[in-house]
Amino acid sequence: MLLALVVAVVVVIGQFDDAQDVRIRGYGYTMVAIQGTYGIVIDERFAGRFLGKHEGESFETWTPSHDDVVAAEELLRVVRPGDSVDAERRDRASSPEDLVSRTWYGAIVDGRRLLFVNGYCAGGLPARPLVPEVVADGGACFWNATIDAEQWEIVTYTENGEA
Repeated sequence: MLLALVVAVVVVIGQFDDAQDVRIRGYGYTMVAIQGTYGIVIDERFAGRFLGKHEGESFETWTPSHDDVVAAEELLRVVRPGDSVDAERRDRASSPEDLVSRTWYGAIVDGRRLLFVNGYCAGGLPARPLVPEVVADGGACFWNATIDAEQWEIVTYTENGEA
């Protein structure tokens, strides 16, 4: 019995080595791997927690699909070229939770379908993935982007600590 459990765990971890789209579901989120980048897609029921208070703006939330995340990552590769290199260097024997470096969530703000991406270098599944992380500084290691999910263009890109 113990041997069967160990074999099952080894097989599951081995699947992450070449995974292009790994999905692990939790309550309110799905963890995915896209081309070596691990992240958490926040369910629309919880995306509002990640949006700041936008006075005068009305919004509804939506859950990004696999295709939405792939398209976003293609755009981000231009402004974050080192991220894919960093992903290749990471220890693939680590659990996927230790490799997380993105949070993706969607909202329609004033009629515009937007995909929000929060990124961080350290990896590690936040202890409470449905609570947004607040970072006061950290330079290029902590960043966020807003992507127009209809025109597929980056609307804003900001690194914390930028002057």
